[in-house]
Amino acid sequence: MTTALTGGPGAGTDREPGAGDGTGTGEPVLPLTAAQSGMWFAQALDPLSPAQNTAECLEIDGPLDAELFAAALRQVVAESDALRIRVEDGPHGPRQYVRASVGLPLTVRDLRAAGDMEEAARQAEAWMRADLAEPCDLAAGELFGHALFRLGEHRWLWYQRIHHLAMDGFGYSLLVRRTAEVYSALARGEEVPPGRFGRLADLVRDDAAYRASEAFAADRAYWAAAFADRPEVPRL
Repeated sequence: MTTALTGGPGAGTDREPGAGDGTGTGEPVLPLTAAQSGMWFAQALDPLSPAQNTAECLEIDGPLDAELFAAALRQVVAESDALRIRVEDGPHGPRQYVRASVGLPLTVRDLRAAGDMEEAARQAEAWMRADLAEPCDLAAGELFGHALFRLGEHRWLWYQRIHHLAMDGFGYSLLVRRTAEVYSALARGEEVPPGRFGRLADLVRDDAAYRASEAFAADRAYWAAAFADRPEVPRL
């Protein structure tokens, strides 16, 4: 999937020509990329399905300040266009609206009372699986959630769940690196280094430019020839 973690100064200021602001809220509105469109249609065909949810869980060994970690997450979300979108259908098809700010869906649970870390980990996993099984309302947002589980004095689990329309696996790695960078700077009392995320509007433009290019036509011709002997693709 070719979506990206985006944001930074001036992010989300572009507007789709002729589209205006989203529902009169002043939210910049953009079309979906080709990859995002696939995710949107898959979700629209089965709105109650959690199949488009993605998630990961990282182990953190060492002291952690949960409030400082939440502050780092808030900054990363503020820097990222992709985490602040909602997607709404309209007369011209689905469009994504980049909100200026969103809340931070973060659950923090201390599971040390479970008795041992294995039992604490089982309880955390049960919570994560239940959360992952919940369908996401793309029009309402937020399209992500976080949780911190304390298993021991210096043992934590960090869970992230993001709808696939907003993030792919590479995006997760960017998000984790930036969160660690921001948290480390805050913990040391240092100035946070500037963010390096791109802009969602730029990604949408790049996607549209590729699909209008000779390279896209050549790629399409190549794959059409490669699969020419296959049955006709079923259509909706």
